[in-house]
Amino acid sequence: YIGDQKPSFSSFFLSNMGLKKRGASANGDSSRSAANSYEESTMTVNERLLKRVHDIYTEKSDKGLIGIAEHVGHPVLAPRKKITVMLMGTHSSGKSSWTNWYVEESIQKTGMAIETQGFTLVTSGKKRETYTGNATVHLYPQLEPITRIPGVIEHLVTEISTSKQKKFPVVTFVDTPGLVDGAISYPYDISAAMLGIAKQVDLIFVFFDPHGAGTSVRTMDVVEQLHVEHGDKMRFYLSKADQVTDEADRQKVLIQITQNLSQRISHKNFNLHTIYTIESPNCRVVNQVNTMCKEVEKTINMAVQNTLNTLESDCKAIAARIDHKLDSDRAARTANLNARFKGLLLFMGALVIPVVLLSHFLYTLIVKDRDDDLYNEYFARFSAVMTRVQDQIPADYAAHVFGLLTLIVVVLLAMSKIAWKIKPTLSAREKKLLMDMRRYVSITLMKEKKEMYDEYFAQAISADQK
Repeated sequence: YIGDQKPSFSSFFLSNMGLKKRGASANGDSSRSAANSYEESTMTVNERLLKRVHDIYTEKSDKGLIGIAEHVGHPVLAPRKKITVMLMGTHSSGKSSWTNWYVEESIQKTGMAIETQGFTLVTSGKKRETYTGNATVHLYPQLEPITRIPGVIEHLVTEISTSKQKKFPVVTFVDTPGLVDGAISYPYDISAAMLGIAKQVDLIFVFFDPHGAGTSVRTMDVVEQLHVEHGDKMRFYLSKADQVTDEADRQKVLIQITQNLSQRISHKNFNLHTIYTIESPNCRVVNQVNTMCKEVEKTINMAVQNTLNTLESDCKAIAARIDHKLDSDRAARTANLNARFKGLLLFMGALVIPVVLLSHFLYTLIVKDRDDDLYNEYFARFSAVMTRVQDQIPADYAAHVFGLLTLIVVVLLAMSKIAWKIKPTLSAREKKLLMDMRRYVSITLMKEKKEMYDEYFAQAISADQK
C-alpha cells in the first residue's frame, strides 16, 4: 500500500474474483496449502465439512461470507466447527472421569474431593495447551455474556488435547463444577453461570452419583431451571453404576432418581441410562456408556446438516439483499429520470414569463428600429399582442400584476428545485461488484454446498454397504 491508502473491499473482490495471488508469495502459499491439505487428509468427513463451511464464512480474503454479508448490510454469524457438550451433575458423579475416558487421556483431575470449582472446556488441538480466563473468552467469544457474572472469568479454563479418539476432534466438552448441598459456597452465582453456558451448547449430559447424591436439592433445582428452555438437549445418566453391585439396591436408586426428576421436569418420557467407564469381567450391570457416544455422533450429524442448511439460507438471504439493492438502484434511476424531466419542465415554465417580458422590452429598444423586414414583422405581431395585454391592465394594478408574475416565477423555480432532487444510485463499479457477489453466493457457493452434501451422504451410503 502507498502511504495510508488501503484497497477497498470492492477492489479486493473485483481484482481477486476467481484469481489467486502469484509471484513472491507463491512459495509461502504453496507451503501453507500443502500443510492444509495434509491436515484435512487426517480429518473425518464431518470434521472436514464443518471446517470448510466455517472457512467459507471467515475467509480473510474478499470471498469471506461474513465480509460479503456486512458489505450488503445483512450481517451473518459463522457456524461453529465443533459441537459443544456440557457435563453437569452432582459432586463426584464421574463427569471428569467420563471426559478422560472419551478423550483417552488424563486431562481432568478425578477423585472424591471437590476438584472442579470452575468451568473447564476440553477441546482438540494441535498441541497440549492450557488457557485461562481471558484467553478462553478470546477462543470462545460466545462465552462473553457469562463473564459478566462476577467471579466467573477467573474460573474459566481451556484444556487443549492432541487426542483424536472417537469424535473428539469435532467436540468441545464443558466440564462444570460438581453441585453439592449444604454450606458449600461457590465464588460466583453457579446457577446463573450454568444457565448462561447452557444457551451455547448442543447437548447437556446430566450425571447422577448412585451414592445418595441423586437426591441433591441444588442439582435438581438447576436441572429444573435448565429443562424449561433446554429440555430437548438434556440426557440423564446414572454414573458409576458398577459400584452398586446389588440389583435391588440399584433399582431402588434408579426409581428414586426417576421420581425426583418426574417431580421437577415437565417432560416425563425420559431415559436414565446406567453407565461406568471401567469395565470389569465380573460386573453384570448393563453398561450403556456407548449411548452417550451415539448421542454425540447423532448431534454431530445434525450439526453438519444444520450448518449446510445455514450456509444455503444465508446465501439466499444475501442474494435477496443484493437483488433488493439492485432493484432499488433501478427504481432510483427511473425516479431520477422522471425527476429531472419534471424539474426541467418546471424550470422552463418558470423562464417563460421573464423571457416574454424581456423580449417585449428588447423589441421596443432594439428590434423596432432595424430595417430587417422579417424581424420587424415577427416582433411587431408579438409586440402588438403584448401591448393589447398591457392595455387591459389598469395602471393602478400594474404593480400587483408584476408582483403576481414574479411570485409565479419564484414558485415555479422552487418547484423545479424540489422536483430536481435525485436519489443516490450505485456506481458502475459498485454495481458490478454486487453482481459478482451475487454470482458467487448463488452459483459458486451453492455448487460447493451441493458437493459437500454429496460428500456427507457418501459416508452414510458407504457405511450402509459395509
